[in-house]
Amino acid sequence: MAERKWVLYEKRGKTAIVTINNPEQMNVYGGPTGVIKGMYKAVRDTEEDPEVLTMILTGAGEKAFCAGNNMKRFNATYHAHDAGEGQVMGGGRRYFAEERPRDSIILGHGLQTKPIIAAINGYCLGGGLELACGCDIRIASENATFETSEPRWGMIPGITPAKLTRLIPFNLAMELLLTGRRIDAEEALRIGLVNKVVPLAELIPTCLAIADEINQNAPLAVMAIKEAAWHGLLFYPTVSEAIENNSRLLHEKIYLTEDSKEGVRAFVEKRKPAWKWR
Repeated sequence: MAERKWVLYEKRGKTAIVTINNPEQMNVYGGPTGVIKGMYKAVRDTEEDPEVLTMILTGAGEKAFCAGNNMKRFNATYHAHDAGEGQVMGGGRRYFAEERPRDSIILGHGLQTKPIIAAINGYCLGGGLELACGCDIRIASENATFETSEPRWGMIPGITPAKLTRLIPFNLAMELLLTGRRIDAEEALRIGLVNKVVPLAELIPTCLAIADEINQNAPLAVMAIKEAAWHGLLFYPTVSEAIENNSRLLHEKIYLTEDSKEGVRAFVEKRKPAWKWR
């Protein structure tokens, strides 16, 4: 039998569509699945392909974008610990030390430089919300729901408290984090968690249309903008430091590149630029 593909990779023009392919388990990751490794490979394929400028992340089926981590895996770890067969904290450290950094490159920083659009179809729960918060743009289908349920089960989200509080108003993020309450797509739109809400049938076409708009722009400029935005959000505590970083990126990565000169010439000559990636 052919090996199960836990993550599907499809190219449509200049956009890669990456699909978590575990619909039987609401597209959870972890445990015996190869979702995390598959996502890592998909992100690297996107990064290394000069024909791909943007990426869309979604889940297989119509019910779930991603329902987070595999809780049965945690349960088995606790059972092993209680039976004297292992240490929960040791296993946790190995997970975060080995798997999470590979996973984190899709969470809006690290090695990922090309824009990611989340096509959120259905459940976006726990670690699924972590993934969505790492994307640059979030489009939700009308049946999408969002939840950080970890405190209701004696857990703490591994990444969401750091990310969500920077993406939406702090008090609204804290309400979701502390209550574990589930919200629908319209409330997610109201609080700014998603960009827009569309019918399920229009989800991927809408994301492709946004990706196409991005794909028309200068690739080096798009990637530098993403770097400036995420680094400013995560690594620079003051606006002045973030602005200084923006200036550095402009002069070191963009100013005097062939594409920058081409863009200015095209503007003056009233024509469409021809980008060369240099």
